[in-house]
Amino acid sequence: MSSREKKGEHSIPRKGGLSARALLRVTSWPLGWQVLALAIGLSSWMGIKVWLGRRLWLLPGITSDGHHVIEDACDACHAGFEPPGNDACRNCHRDELADDTHPTATFDDPRWASDLLRIDARRCVSCHAEHARNQRTLSVRRELCFGCHDDVVERRDTHRDFAAGSCMDGGCHNYHDNRTLDVAFMRKRLGMAATHAHAPRLRREPGGQPAPPIAPAGAFADPAALEIRRGWLASAHARDGVDCVRCHSEGEGYDASPDERVCADCHAFEVDSFRHGKHGARRALGLPALRPAEARLPMRSDPENDAVGCAACHDAHALDTQRAAVEACLGCHDDEHSRNYPHSPHAAAGVTCATCHLPRIEVAREQGGLRVAVQHNNSLTLQPSDRMARMVCLDCHSLELSFAALFDVDVVRTNFARMPARSHSAIEMLQAAGAP
Repeated sequence: MSSREKKGEHSIPRKGGLSARALLRVTSWPLGWQVLALAIGLSSWMGIKVWLGRRLWLLPGITSDGHHVIEDACDACHAGFEPPGNDACRNCHRDELADDTHPTATFDDPRWASDLLRIDARRCVSCHAEHARNQRTLSVRRELCFGCHDDVVERRDTHRDFAAGSCMDGGCHNYHDNRTLDVAFMRKRLGMAATHAHAPRLRREPGGQPAPPIAPAGAFADPAALEIRRGWLASAHARDGVDCVRCHSEGEGYDASPDERVCADCHAFEVDSFRHGKHGARRALGLPALRPAEARLPMRSDPENDAVGCAACHDAHALDTQRAAVEACLGCHDDEHSRNYPHSPHAAAGVTCATCHLPRIEVAREQGGLRVAVQHNNSLTLQPSDRMARMVCLDCHSLELSFAALFDVDVVRTNFARMPARSHSAIEMLQAAGAP
């Protein structure tokens, strides 16, 4: 028996490097001193966390599906602990707000003053709470529209039986982009064939003649380097004279893995639009590239790439656009819609993932005129769904089929492997009103 035990003393175990005896001494302090010690400890712990950049524990709730990929870039939206201002939202959502049907300037009119007392429509955060996983990121009640449009059931016979909360049902009304659902737009497109002949969507024309080889074939002793050279010679980069030095030079040295900043020298619109979509939003804010494992959609457990960037989809040497338009997508995405694509009517017709989700558009050249570019903002055509109808589906299909299919969840899940069960209510209302 130890001398301590002979004297009737008992050892107090230590836990986590701090003795229980010391803890007992603290708890014996006056209450005010205990509160002060706790405050100092918490403040120190919080300061260390923030200093290390580990701020996610400060989040007041689960970040929305749209913003969770940038949730550790608090400064992108917040100045300190202030709510985000409208400019922070516009910086990222410029494409979605390009034709805003409810711009904030509308509500500067004094006639809206009484309505603004119910909901301040001049501020994005009045409707959008990004630390809450609500449907379509809305934090307000679905009766929002009736706050200003409470006379709609009196003016429109077709709306008399509609519930106030149904305004934002799929294919009815979209607060920021209601262009596709404009009655005049829809009337012009009713009655067309379900699938009609069309010209290929804004196909690119081939470039110039192939550039001369960068070195004789015998100079490549490394088989891998020779394979790179062969792929480059058949690429658009070779045709346009973009050689190794153009992308890999870094001052006086050599950059083995150039990032999208190098791509932006020639593909400024593509890189800029990529950074405004969910795939590239992290890079736009100076964060590491998005990894498939960070997505909330089902992803492959063995994705082809660890990070999403230009090189994840495009081989800069071979530039296989078919791989970038299909295989690169299926190399990461593992949801039902993606898995059903290879056996879908779209795949059989040569319609790729990029045809719908990264559509080709015409953009202005710096030197004047227009050129064909790929819109790399992959978020643009996802919500509202009728935006995809206007930007993509109507190139090949009728308005009736496009709406019926896009707003049928089961049809979308099967990747349009079957026809929708019924027409869309918006189309039915137009037809009932005497539209062709």
